[in-house]
Amino acid sequence: GGKAQIWGIEAEATVNLPIAGGDLVTTIGGSRQEGKITSGEFEGALPPQLPKWLASANIHYSHPLAYEAKGFVNLLYSARWGGVQEIEQTPELHDYQIVNLRAGVQRGHWELAAYANNLTDVTYLTFEATSARRWSQPRTYGAQLLYRW
Repeated sequence: GGKAQIWGIEAEATVNLPIAGGDLVTTIGGSRQEGKITSGEFEGALPPQLPKWLASANIHYSHPLAYEAKGFVNLLYSARWGGVQEIEQTPELHDYQIVNLRAGVQRGHWELAAYANNLTDVTYLTFEATSARRWSQPRTYGAQLLYRW
């Protein structure tokens, strides 16, 4: 493919606020990247697998409950825009915006939670070639019982 020059900028901010007797922790991030192949057969082309924009947000709220337990809710957002999948410049990377939600109760080493991943049931291609396509996972949901030591 030749040599390439790639640049980017990334920013992230985290805020921790006490709200209604609990803690709200929010982290928001984003990045912009660009580049081009500077030598070889594909000189001037975009580097593959390099999205132009990435974004994320994580919002986590926890609140003390009775009997030394703590309730929590977590919302996770991630997104990607732009870029190409292969060095031949096709196909384009598929844009997406995904939201995951998780809520539960913790006490000591135990945690009981319910979750929904890809809450809005977004469908996009994660890989595309002449003879194969791989799709994103559909909405999934469930419950977890965890023990941490």
